Amino acid sequence: SESAVERCVALFGENHPVTMAAYNELGGALLNQGKAAEAQPILEKTLAIGSDLLWLGSAAAPTLRISRMTIAGS
Repeated sequence: SESAVERCVALFGENHPVTMAAYNELGGALLNQGKAAEAQPILEKTLAIGSDLLWLGSAAAPTLRISRMTIAGS
């Protein structure tokens, strides 16, 4: 939910793997509800955060892979 994302941002900051995962979950939930237009910018934000986190290597890779597949399918 949006409040979960807000809590993650408050606790971990914008560019953190947990925050990225929260954005990914929110975007996926919106897609499942048929709200692709709302989901797309959120999933794009997930990818942007992931780009900033490339230094983590494989730790962020699963979430990035899911986000890319989700955006491609929307």
